[in-house]
Amino acid sequence: VTPGDVMGAFAATLALLDAGHRRIAHLAGEPWTEAARDRLLGHRRALASQDIPFDPSLVSQPAWTVASGRTQMAALLDLPDPPTAVFCFNDRVAIGAYEALAARGLSVPQDVSVVGFDNDDLSALLQPPLTTVVLPHDEMARWAVARLLERVTPAPPVRVKIDCDLIARNSVAAPPRRSDLTKPDFPI
Repeated sequence: VTPGDVMGAFAATLALLDAGHRRIAHLAGEPWTEAARDRLLGHRRALASQDIPFDPSLVSQPAWTVASGRTQMAALLDLPDPPTAVFCFNDRVAIGAYEALAARGLSVPQDVSVVGFDNDDLSALLQPPLTTVVLPHDEMARWAVARLLERVTPAPPVRVKIDCDLIARNSVAAPPRRSDLTKPDFPI
């Protein structure tokens, strides 16, 4: 029994798209993990569902910790056209993203919107509280125990993915107006 990481990532990215973002980065996890691969897939599917081309430059090197989240977010902010939103592999990475943004004098969500994954206890305590996706540990355990109790004889293995719900908090807002988008292409 595992979490439905693809659909959870889809919901996380869709929340940013629904707020109006089009340059959405992904602070990705280690590619050798199924969760990281599935979350990247869900992110890409959400972009495709809105006809937003996938931009590999907006996917970070692997980030798993607060420190790596800080480092990778700083690298994304150094891009010539930085993202207006970021979907983080987990909430610890999102905390690092908050720190990198604060170090640059940027605010969440006024300058950059942030969404995490896991619903870590700290996510609700961040300022502003982090929009995140719940890992359904309790539901996964209940499902697994119920199936075990139903079986008297061995059954073939089954793989089940349990939905991960999005918890909307205050870390997502409409993208900021970009001054370069409001400048005319000709001198006045």
